[in-house]
Amino acid sequence: MDRIGILIPTMNRPEFVERVLKYYGNLNFSGKIYIADSSGDKLTEDLISNYPMLNTVYRYYSKEVAVNEMQAMHLIAQEVDTPYSIFQGDDDFLAINGLRVAADFLDENADFTTVGGGQLRFRMHEKIFELSGVLLPVDYSSESFIERFKTYMRTGSSTMYFLHRTETMCDVLQHSGYVTLPAIGTELLICCLSMLAGRCKSIPVILSFQQGEHEKTIFPRTNKQLTMPTFYRIMLREDWPEQFTRFKQIIVDKMIELGEDAERAEYTFDSEMVFRTIVLLDAQLKTNYDFFIPDLARWNAYQEIFGRQLSTETSQAENLEEVLKPILAVTDWN
Repeated sequence: MDRIGILIPTMNRPEFVERVLKYYGNLNFSGKIYIADSSGDKLTEDLISNYPMLNTVYRYYSKEVAVNEMQAMHLIAQEVDTPYSIFQGDDDFLAINGLRVAADFLDENADFTTVGGGQLRFRMHEKIFELSGVLLPVDYSSESFIERFKTYMRTGSSTMYFLHRTETMCDVLQHSGYVTLPAIGTELLICCLSMLAGRCKSIPVILSFQQGEHEKTIFPRTNKQLTMPTFYRIMLREDWPEQFTRFKQIIVDKMIELGEDAERAEYTFDSEMVFRTIVLLDAQLKTNYDFFIPDLARWNAYQEIFGRQLSTETSQAENLEEVLKPILAVTDWN
């Protein structure tokens, strides 16, 4: 396991850092743990000495130095001397046996840069452990970087929790300081670049255990009522146009660098981003606005009936104008 480096960003959450250090200490993890800390005190740093059995590298980065957790990851990744590395949140855990299987695969398959596995989701509510789902790995093994990019955009399995060759990890993190929008700079950008960087093998093992919030959550972590869903709020930010343009340009430039035609690269990005935006907003609608669901069901049912009726009438009519006569009679198109 000394082949693997675990990268953990944290800020003002020493209780989570202590929990994760205790976890890896109990498992006799022999790899390296790299902690990138942006806390306002030294509580996290003081914890390291309590776990001498672990090979831990601690670095502090102020918000002036690292504007988000991914930039902190980029800075500390430069110090990683293990051949493989993987990201985890400070409230998550990684499965040691799964990591071993993933590392063995990369040892034996030089044409793959990343290995993905299952991501088990859990919640903690009043000290009760509750499983909330398993996200199974998607096949990202295509030799076509365009196909890998499309598959990621249409499925959304976060590649940050995949085991990377360390040089790949450093490469995909290098743009983290340029795009700082939540969700875009801290996930979409990194995952897109990871898929463009090389082939990914999905293996049938659990790689990570990820803690989610018990209640419905929206960015930033809050349960306040009358707060719009995450992605919608991000799109309303003043820096959205400039930041999103940077994100798009980085991805398009990478596609061109890999051999895609410039016009085709831009079209591919735009079409897949539309799809991904719809998926994100739909998921957040269902999570935060269940009271809309009955109305949506009725609306969808109406559309289906109307579409079937129009299709039937059209097939029986000599032309579309005849079908639309009732509408044209009561509508002033001028």
